[in-house]
Amino acid sequence: QMMREKERVLGRLAEALKTTGDGVERRVQSVLEERRALERRIDEAMRGGGDQMKQWLSEAQALDGNGIRYVGRRVTATDVKELQAMGDALRARLNSGVGVLGTTFPDGKTTLLVVVTDDLRDRGVRADALVREIAAVAGGRGGGKPHMAQAGIPDAGKLDEAIRGAPDIIRPLLRRS
Repeated sequence: QMMREKERVLGRLAEALKTTGDGVERRVQSVLEERRALERRIDEAMRGGGDQMKQWLSEAQALDGNGIRYVGRRVTATDVKELQAMGDALRARLNSGVGVLGTTFPDGKTTLLVVVTDDLRDRGVRADALVREIAAVAGGRGGGKPHMAQAGIPDAGKLDEAIRGAPDIIRPLLRRS
């Protein structure tokens, strides 16, 4: 009876891991290696993204004459958590500004992330409102919090257009705040 229960457990594990009973150990090792690699990428993004983040900041576009900057990039991320970590790191290093990051995940879903620094959020510039307007350019919808929001983009071909057009949506808000 104990052996049958162990076989049932092994069967459920194999099914969850999408492998055979003989391949469970190998698949678990593979999943653990993938997880470690993802954790390293997330840690790097949280620490500021290294050289990549420095390049983004050096290429930031001025939104006004008061040091408010815009960073808009298409990035590579494996999942939402990694994209959000990049957004957090960008927001922390931007000082004053708005960041718009877009990606197409390995599963084919395209997502747009908007981050707003605290000084702008305090002036009424909100990521949740911005993401709706920016994503609408690409036929997307979304929402979130005042400092970070995301949207699904149904037409990945319009993602770059939405990122490029974001400053035109942001500037009028800065003049009103």
